[in-house]
Order: sequence, then C-alpha cells, then structure tokens
Amino acid sequence: MPVKRGSPAQGAVKAAKIRDSMAVFPASPPIIHAVSTRFSPHPEVTFPMQISYQDWSDFLLRVGAICTPAELHGLLCGIQCRTPRNDWKAMARDFMDLLEDADTAAVDAALEAQYDLINGALNEGQYNLQLLLPDDVLSVAVRAEGLALWCQGFLHGFANHGDEVLLHLDDDAREALADLAEIARLDESCGESEESEQDLLALVEYARMTLFSVASQLRASAANIPDASVTRH
Repeated sequence: MPVKRGSPAQGAVKAAKIRDSMAVFPASPPIIHAVSTRFSPHPEVTFPMQISYQDWSDFLLRVGAICTPAELHGLLCGIQCRTPRNDWKAMARDFMDLLEDADTAAVDAALEAQYDLINGALNEGQYNLQLLLPDDVLSVAVRAEGLALWCQGFLHGFANHGDEVLLHLDDDAREALADLAEIARLDESCGESEESEQDLLALVEYARMTLFSVASQLRASAANIPDASVTRH
C-alpha cells in the first residue's frame, strides 16, 4: 500500500505499543448502534439496531450530505478527542455541506445519536469502538479509500481543538497523528491479495488505537487546556 510513512507492519507494532501502554484488553466485538426513531428523517421510518455502513450512506444521501459515513464518523471521533465546543453540530453540518432544503432536524438527531454512541464507547474504558468503514465484503481498494476518508475526517475534527492540544500529547501520540495524515493519502491502487488484506487490517487497528490514545490523553488533561466553550447542547 502506498503509505509513505512507515510500513503496515510497523503500524501494527505501533498499535500494539499504544495498546500495551494503555493496558487495554483485546478489542471486543463492534458496539451495537442502537439508534432510535429520532435518527430517521421521517418518524415512521426506523433503522435496525445494527446500523451498517450502507444504512448510513442511504441516510446521508436522503439528507443531501456529500460526505461519506467514514468521513463523518472520523470527524465526530476527532471532535470528541476532548470536550467539544458548543458549536460542534454546526461544524459537523458545515462539513457535510448539506443542501439548503435539507432536513436539519433529522440531521441533528442523527449527529446526536452518533455522538452519544462514540462518547459512550470512549468513556466506558473497554475501547471496543470500531471505525465506521466500508463492509469487509468489498474490495481492499474500496476499504482502503474508506480508511483514508475516515482519517481525513478525524484530522479535520481534531484540528478544531487548536494547535495547543498537541502540547498535551506524548511523543508517540503526536507521531501517530502524523502517521494518520499519511494514511489519509491512501489511494485505490492497492491490489487484491492476502498481504494487502493484512496490511489494511493493520492500518485500521493502528488508526483505532491512535483514536483511543489521543482521546484518553486529552480528556484526562482537558481541565488544563484553555477553552471558553466546553459544554454540549
């Protein structure tokens, strides 16, 4: 895979290092996306308990968003690396670049539902949150593009906290963020092979563990990072 900064194998080693430093148990199965009817743009339409990537794609299409589910999930994860600003939903809507006549009430409900799922997973201490990426049945190239888009969204959301938050991260976490910037440049040129499959899985796990490491460090030091707007509405 065309990642300039380090190999996938090195990424797997770094992910393991992050996990060990945080005393994290092996990841449990993906969290159940229990989303109520408020997620739907129409009250009579409900989503299944397990919200798939395709379900999210369909929803975003209905409300006129131009981003992918991976990008939006990455954005919300980046925003939640520390206590978000009051205007986090407005920032998310701007990122989605909605049509003028989009159902903003449905969009806000969906954002809040996804926000709560991510926040709960980051708070519970089990580190079982899975990145919202294209299904495993799809090609390695499609899933690699999805991971790249997730990283782009994550870095966009993280950037909203300001450069000063980097001072509250250790060297490994700062290096990991730089690695995510390289992963965000993945293209669709990777071939279909067992090696490519394993490389992609290593990069996904590395991105996942980077999220946990960065979030745990910034949330622990949030009281020491100046921010005039820290409550969620």
